[in-house]
Amino acid sequence: FGALGGMAQKRLLLDLGFAAIETFGLVMAVFSAVVLVREEVESRTLALILSRPVRRLEYLAGRYAGLVIALGLLLLMLSLIHAGLLVANGADLDWRHVAVFGLTWLKLAVISSLALALSLFSTSTESAVTFSLVLWALGHFNQELRFLAEKSPTILVRWGILLATWITPDLAVFNLRDTWDAVPSLGVVAQWLSVSVAYAAAYVAAALGVASLLFARKEL
Repeated sequence: FGALGGMAQKRLLLDLGFAAIETFGLVMAVFSAVVLVREEVESRTLALILSRPVRRLEYLAGRYAGLVIALGLLLLMLSLIHAGLLVANGADLDWRHVAVFGLTWLKLAVISSLALALSLFSTSTESAVTFSLVLWALGHFNQELRFLAEKSPTILVRWGILLATWITPDLAVFNLRDTWDAVPSLGVVAQWLSVSVAYAAAYVAAALGVASLLFARKEL
């Protein structure tokens, strides 16, 4: 790709690197979150864990926290490799690289919480993974879906699309890399990060709340 890019080799390395890091993180986040609880429920090992003084909410929170930490370590390793490749090719690093790392971590934390809730709602691992990936894709077009709902002449279609936008996370909040050249200052990025952290915290809390309700009703 670098050879095809010619003069844009550094930009190709930048964009493809960010995309690859996010893709690897997405695969790990979705599959790990879906399998995390389902396997222990199906193998009956979860009953042994919950026989101790551990509440179901504490179990879910611990599993989720472990997954988010693992995702952070994966992203850190891949980001360091990416930074090394950029430096080796003469690219300059700045604070935007750190911001993209943090925003990607927040994005994966959000989709992990959603995938965990879907794993407790769905009847199979395959359906939970599929729904998670579909909502991940839709999450990048949340604003477009709202615009489509406003223009829809049918009330049922309009409310159906709006319902999808309420369930689907607005992942455009975390896409600093899509506006890489349009970010004017560190202050703007700091404000962007604060909004993203607040949004991610609210969405994760809601998703884990739903997951906790579903888990409380699940027979082990």
